[in-house]
Amino acid sequence: MIDYYKILNVPQDASQDMIRKAFRKSAKKKHPDLFPGDTPAEKKKRQVLFVQLTQAYEILSDEKRRTEYDRPVSYTHLRAHETLRYLVCRLLLE
Repeated sequence: MIDYYKILNVPQDASQDMIRKAFRKSAKKKHPDLFPGDTPAEKKKRQVLFVQLTQAYEILSDEKRRTEYDRPVSYTHLRAHETLRYLVCRLLLE
């Protein structure tokens, strides 16, 4: 699972204001349009990193989604053959 706190470089108990400031600071430094001389591969990498940064902000800035993200996941309710399928689908949707 992606560590959104690490992406934004904030502690897990960060306030909403701290999260917003960290996002804005990172977005100003990492926006793909700030690097017009990049090769297509570098541009794609920067776009992926910026999307992750945006996702981190969207999740952590919404209290409901942040609570769900912070909640530990339990896979004990799944049968053995469902676990792998569930994990693969979850990874593909991230």
